[in-house]
Amino acid sequence: MIAVPNNPRISPEEYFEWEARQEIRYEYINGDVFEMAGGTVDHSTIAANLIALLRPHV
Repeated sequence: MIAVPNNPRISPEEYFEWEARQEIRYEYINGDVFEMAGGTVDHSTIAANLIALLRPHV
């Protein structure tokens, strides 16, 4: 027996219309919708520090 996904794929237009009404952020990939992980202040601080360190070398 083959498993069939419960959630049908949606068009980009349907996704943008739906996503505008959501409280959390989602990501659209090839017709599938995935909830995005939330960022934290600590994560943003680490990312900013890493960028600041790498920028002079690029």
